[in-house]
Amino acid sequence: MNDRSSQSPLAFLLVDGLSASAEVYLNNITVAIQRGEMRSWNVKASLPTLSYPNYATILSGNEPSSHGLLDNKLRLPIGPGHLFDKLTTSGMVVALVGFYWWRNLLEEGPWYLRTYCEEDTLDSWVYEEAKRVATEINPDFLLVHSLGVDFAGHRWGGDSLEYRTSVKKVDELIIDFAQFWSDSRRGKILVGSDHGMRKDKGHGGDSPQETNVRYYFNGHVPDDGVALTSQSGVRNFIERILESTI
Repeated sequence: MNDRSSQSPLAFLLVDGLSASAEVYLNNITVAIQRGEMRSWNVKASLPTLSYPNYATILSGNEPSSHGLLDNKLRLPIGPGHLFDKLTTSGMVVALVGFYWWRNLLEEGPWYLRTYCEEDTLDSWVYEEAKRVATEINPDFLLVHSLGVDFAGHRWGGDSLEYRTSVKKVDELIIDFAQFWSDSRRGKILVGSDHGMRKDKGHGGDSPQETNVRYYFNGHVPDDGVALTSQSGVRNFIERILESTI
């Protein structure tokens, strides 16, 4: 159990496969934006728009051409110096609840990993598990990775009723978790995605449906003139948000 109490603990809620165009189905997040409670940005996913390379880009702050992880088949570890390394070295407690690929990417370290193996694992289970981990571990940074939207996109397509329904469901889970996180930790949330989804049930290319994603944040953004516009900038954004405790 972490005895430190960070000023601004952050939960990064990564919704796999969430296209920017699906924002119209994020009803609760849209209301929060309209009320001025959240800010949002257009972000470009790195190429190729595949999960493992995109996860590595988020963690490293480097494009796939630099970190060298270029597909979902050869799931090698990212190597030292990534975001989790930086935060734990600075004394933070870091945790993740997500798909088992993150364990392949990060390997073992001074961070807590709670992973699942089935791609159809319910997002509701993921978020309940995230609450449990947050309560037990008391992290300064928590990454929560859900696959429900991506699973629906691969099975039924990015413009299907099932895809839209999965987006609406995760929107409800996000708002519920945000309230829990605020009440229990007085923390903030960052919501984003790795890549979008085409209507033909795939991704990996450079179409707007795949590369255009949106990020949302409900806290104060440091006024240093650096905008969140690319996936390779997510790591820096997270570090800036947490810089008061690094």
